[in-house]
Amino acid sequence: MSIRTTVTLDEDVLERVKQESRQRGEPFKKTLNDLLRLAVSLDKVSQPRKPFKIRPFENTGPAPGINFDKTNELLDLLEGPWRR
Repeated sequence: MSIRTTVTLDEDVLERVKQESRQRGEPFKKTLNDLLRLAVSLDKVSQPRKPFKIRPFENTGPAPGINFDKTNELLDLLEGPWRR
């Protein structure tokens, strides 16, 4: 279903939609509807997000008692003795 309505476009927007319509080889109405659908769907997808920040920390090496040379003991410590 479509309805007829009046929309007031700024001159620059009108020219850009006309140009896009010519490039696509499609009627102005179809191009305008396609662009509006795209704009409405992008609004839902692109929510502002907080910037991702990496916070450095001082690495003092492995905790006391952990030996990375003994792989089986390390896996037992991390996953438990039932890992096998």
